[in-house]
Amino acid sequence: MTLRFSHIGRKLLTSLVAGGLIAPALVVAGGAAPAFAAPDECPPPGLMPAVDNDGINGIATEPGGAIISGAQRQRLGANQALDPFGDFDQRLQNESRTLMAVEPTGMMRNPWGGRFEPLGDGVSSLQVFMLTAAQASAVTEIDFANVPGNTPILINITGGPVTMSGLSWVPIDGVRVDDPASSSTALGNAASRIAWNFATATAVAITGSSQFVGAILAPEAGTTEAR
Repeated sequence: MTLRFSHIGRKLLTSLVAGGLIAPALVVAGGAAPAFAAPDECPPPGLMPAVDNDGINGIATEPGGAIISGAQRQRLGANQALDPFGDFDQRLQNESRTLMAVEPTGMMRNPWGGRFEPLGDGVSSLQVFMLTAAQASAVTEIDFANVPGNTPILINITGGPVTMSGLSWVPIDGVRVDDPASSSTALGNAASRIAWNFATATAVAITGSSQFVGAILAPEAGTTEAR
């Protein structure tokens, strides 16, 4: 699969730590009879309740059963319909610059070749590390250590262009998270914590056959993901 984005507005990126591929452990059971605490919690026809290892959970709804708030509007036309998102590109550019200005909270060690070891400070609510474009292009392993559990991780990349093709080993505090066979939740949880910020790169290529862990913020770049 090859995905090409000529403009950041087409990327599926919502915010920092919005990596995606959240993979909770699921249970599929036939003949389940969920019990809801109140009528408002019952899903509308055609929708199934959420089922996980902790049991069957109802769907949160508005009073009367509506899934979301707001009124339905039709025949707006493209300009009016998209108007609330007209400044999306600028917002991403501003966010990227703001994140790039955050001082690193940890150090980036490079013991050999493509192995990089971000060492956190163990206490900051946002763990921040820095790579150059050349370093990011050379990464084959990135081994995070001393980062508090569930703390967001920001990797700022200076310069460009960047081609990342060999990243295939991503442990966090000793636990590999980029192998979906090792855990049903580790990959998704890690992806939701990590953001790669290519603030000034005009070209970013993410290639290879391995899982890329994290969200990508590249407001100045055309981006390519090839699998």
